[in-house]
Amino acid sequence: DKFENPSAYIWGILTMQAKQPLPLLLAAVERYLKRDISNKMFSDLLKSMRDLQVRWSIAQVSSTSKNRALYRKYSCLLSSASNRGESHKVIQDFIVDAHKASPPDGAFKTGLRKLRYADDLVKDKDKIVYLLTTIYKANQAGYDFSEAASVEHIEPQHGHSSKSNKNVWVYKLGNLAFLPSNVN
Repeated sequence: DKFENPSAYIWGILTMQAKQPLPLLLAAVERYLKRDISNKMFSDLLKSMRDLQVRWSIAQVSSTSKNRALYRKYSCLLSSASNRGESHKVIQDFIVDAHKASPPDGAFKTGLRKLRYADDLVKDKDKIVYLLTTIYKANQAGYDFSEAASVEHIEPQHGHSSKSNKNVWVYKLGNLAFLPSNVN
């Protein structure tokens, strides 16, 4: 399916709940629909946008204004490109600049450690579901994603307050797993 990767990348971009990538995303879709960018170039751009957005949203170290400026610059350049070659050059330049703007591994790892999954901590839930889904798919864990599933705590959260530092580990990424609905 030629739309499998693009839709997965777009899901990653949108799941991070930031508006900064939307102008470039819309410019790219417009160019793609006009056949000004190839399927591969479109996928490469979306992957780069997804990588930047996921790392930035999880690490939370980079300035929002820097990311906004990066996305705006390249959305304007892509929108004003006059031919396929210019469009591809803009995308290649964005990929390089997005990689440079991406938070370092240490900041990303620190951000991952801060993620928590609890009923009263809504802002991280979608990010964690996205990360777990991506990890499971990358490792080809044999999980059937067509069936309904839920994210579950390995050590149950019952009896553990999400507000207590003593119990914070119960709500961390390492204590979570996907389970089919018929198991839980």
